[in-house]
Amino acid sequence: MPESGIELATDRALSNPYWNPRPLERGALMDLIARAYAGERPRS
Repeated sequence: MPESGIELATDRALSNPYWNPRPLERGALMDLIARAYAGERPRS
């Protein structure tokens, strides 16, 4: 996926939500995907 796909991946994840104990927030989800793209560990 190109870096430009981070926003599209975020949109797709938000359009097809799954059960999560924490509500999905666009900014947090986009940060998670961007960190994964960069090869960084998720924040806890």
